[in-house]
Amino acid sequence: MNIEASKILKMKISHRYSFDIFFSHLDSFIVDFENKKAYYDSDLLDMDKHNEFKKFTIKKYPIIKHLMDNLTENIFLLKDENIKNFFVDFNKLKIYDELERVNGDYLRGISFSDNVTVIFYFKDSIKKFEIIFEFPRIWKDFALILKNLVGFDVLNMSFSKYFVNNINYKVTSEGIYGLETENKLTLEKFKFTFAVTVCLELFYFTLDFNEKLLKIERPYPGSGFEDEFMLTKKVPDDVLHKFIELLEKHKIYLWSTKDFWKYALSHDDCLFYNFDGFEWGISLTFTNNVILYIDVYDIFPDNYLEFAEDVKKLFGQDFLKSEECKSTIKHFLKKRV
Repeated sequence: MNIEASKILKMKISHRYSFDIFFSHLDSFIVDFENKKAYYDSDLLDMDKHNEFKKFTIKKYPIIKHLMDNLTENIFLLKDENIKNFFVDFNKLKIYDELERVNGDYLRGISFSDNVTVIFYFKDSIKKFEIIFEFPRIWKDFALILKNLVGFDVLNMSFSKYFVNNINYKVTSEGIYGLETENKLTLEKFKFTFAVTVCLELFYFTLDFNEKLLKIERPYPGSGFEDEFMLTKKVPDDVLHKFIELLEKHKIYLWSTKDFWKYALSHDDCLFYNFDGFEWGISLTFTNNVILYIDVYDIFPDNYLEFAEDVKKLFGQDFLKSEECKSTIKHFLKKRV
């Protein structure tokens, strides 16, 4: 689908980088074709300046500081020739069609490490695209023509290597591989977060493969979310190895694809957040601080219980909260019948 340059008044590109239930970074960049200028959303810039919690977030995840340093209050003036060239390339690359192909704006309740929303503002309408499970094949090309238009890396491609995505990595049931090197990433940490949202009850289960440690944390509301350890203990190598085997057996790396969310995608409940239910997430941290994070409201991948039950057998405790989740999962299965 070709887009006439005169038809699009504005384009807004929003990134949400997630690291944990409470730790994320949001930015929005606006290209105003009508007024020939581009800029970051000033409201979000002001929020970051006065957000004390952001300082704690940066302490836990230093990459957020680099993302924030990339933001600017500058207004970029656009030349007519550059706008014309942008739309020529935009149509040649069929960017609108590619965004339509991967669009996930029908789905609510699932987000990953790097989530992007692209909104086009027309004279009488708007069109929104949500990039959830995969980036368009032409994303790097889109980043380049945006850089040619504005003058800098709007899509943060230099940071994309820190997030597991189809831009830089191949995701398989056995693990994550670099597209350029074909090397398998080494898993350094697995973390499970579980929250009962109505009362903000929090639970963290972490396996640190470098330190060979198991950690259980339960921060209390009002504590500033500082770590309060309930349990820290050494884990034998054979147990850590068996856990890796469970990740591969249940194809947990592929939870970042649509294939493992068929129950959730097949009914209307996934169109809305249920703030009275559960929020949970898993993060897998690899060498060089590459992260795969999945954050979910009250829905579950198809084989969640099987994985949780095997983890329970391995450790002798229900660290993945399978009992709390069973009623919700049974509700999904009942609606499928």
